[in-house]
Amino acid sequence: MDIRLSDHRTHYQGIQTEVLEAVHRVLDAHSLSSGDEGAAFEHAFATLLGDGNVCVGTGSCTDALSLILHAVGIGLGDDVVTVANASLRVVSAIRSVGARPVFCDVDPDTGLIDADLLPSCLTQATRAVIPVHLHGNAADVPRIRQTVAGRGVTVVEDCGDATGAELHGAQVGTLGDAAAFSFAPDRILGAYGAAGLCATRDAKLADALRSVRCYGLEADAALREGVYAPLDELQAAILSVKLGTLRQDLARRRELAGLYDAELAEVVVPMQHGAGATPAYQRYVVRSPKRDAIHDALAGHGIATGIHFRTPVHRMPGYAFLGYPVGSLPATERLAEEILSLPIHATLTPDDVLAICSAVRAAAGS
Repeated sequence: MDIRLSDHRTHYQGIQTEVLEAVHRVLDAHSLSSGDEGAAFEHAFATLLGDGNVCVGTGSCTDALSLILHAVGIGLGDDVVTVANASLRVVSAIRSVGARPVFCDVDPDTGLIDADLLPSCLTQATRAVIPVHLHGNAADVPRIRQTVAGRGVTVVEDCGDATGAELHGAQVGTLGDAAAFSFAPDRILGAYGAAGLCATRDAKLADALRSVRCYGLEADAALREGVYAPLDELQAAILSVKLGTLRQDLARRRELAGLYDAELAEVVVPMQHGAGATPAYQRYVVRSPKRDAIHDALAGHGIATGIHFRTPVHRMPGYAFLGYPVGSLPATERLAEEILSLPIHATLTPDDVLAICSAVRAAAGS
């Protein structure tokens, strides 16, 4: 077998004509950056999120998070609460503005930030909370907002894994004060290079994000400090094409996740989702004390699996200065020893999933 975690090549074959037309349109245009394609995609994605949302394209999700923190004035001496079992982009963005990451442990069933523990992580220096919609699941942002209400804390959703996920019928990215999305090639809505986006309902914040995205410029002068992190025109044009298949791609992922649930219920423990959540299934993640054996056995059958975030950020040597000893985040650390991502993407077939499940059952039973 040759089953991969993601497969942009097969997906591309179905939209090749439209993608190449979009690429030629960009190359024939007068502007290759900060042009019509980026504006068109920003508008289309804002429409997807719903009325009142404003989007600002960026070079990556890390850029998007950094721009948001920068635009709301977070910097040296400030604390930002997040989780340690996620992409380094979150901590990288926090450090890029000079703030200090503070880690909250996660719910062991969902892998999402544990809202019960959040109050104990808040200090007088807390200026933001970044809940991560991990693996395409939806964190309980409304509860987080209630917890920090009146404290001057900005809630920034990391939607890097979760385009299309919902909570109580609302799209993730519309629940907090601002949100960051990733369109990396292996994402649910993936470009063919680096790409990201900020979303907010605050028009003034959106204006500040556009300014920070381009060196802080407004007219001919920098009114604030900034960086240069625009969404590439080629990637924007490609994303506009791929946005047309997003709904059916999400439907396929959810269909395949349901099949995994049914086939593996007695074999491994799937990561759960909270009440009212409709995951997007960027990854289909299971837990097992035999994780490494299953991983190796499936590799032997030509089935790719992933161990996403094997080492939580607080246990990485580069972030030892934050001062989190072994055992300080017990649920995070236990999940890191047990989780395994199984293939799930829009071009995977039900027969592929059945073959994967058969291999998992064999490995788990050995």
